[in-house]
Amino acid sequence: MQCTGVIRDGTLIEKDIWRFLSIVFALERTNQLSLLPDKDLVNLCPPIEPYQVTKNH
Repeated sequence: MQCTGVIRDGTLIEKDIWRFLSIVFALERTNQLSLLPDKDLVNLCPPIEPYQVTKNH
């Protein structure tokens, strides 16, 4: 059975998320966006574990 929902490909969604985050972090680094003043972004963003990404078979 093939899933025909909105989420078709986990890797496509992941690329969109990373694209969005890279823009936000770039703005934060250039002080155009102050979401996290005086904080280390690396410590606030835990790594994405493989089990957090689920796919429908």
